[in-house]
Amino acid sequence: MLFNSLGFLVFFALVLLYYYTPAFSWVNKKRMLLLTSYLFYGLWNPPLILLLWISTLVDWITGNKLAVEQNQRKRNAWLALSIVVNLGFLAFFK
Repeated sequence: MLFNSLGFLVFFALVLLYYYTPAFSWVNKKRMLLLTSYLFYGLWNPPLILLLWISTLVDWITGNKLAVEQNQRKRNAWLALSIVVNLGFLAFFK
């Protein structure tokens, strides 16, 4: 899906309509944005959606571990894992 296509304009209008509906909580709005981001990316290049899921999962786990871990060495290791995975994807495709 291209940014200058009619399909994108319809998709974007529906996302904005749902997002600015006052009946939905902030948590549901965040979930909707995450899912629509996956959908948009998947419509552009479906095989690469797996990389986005891996990156999201690694960063989510890292964020949770950093929030509770007290040992600075373990915190640095979790942060390094996240950086290596994300920069590894970037280096592989660039």
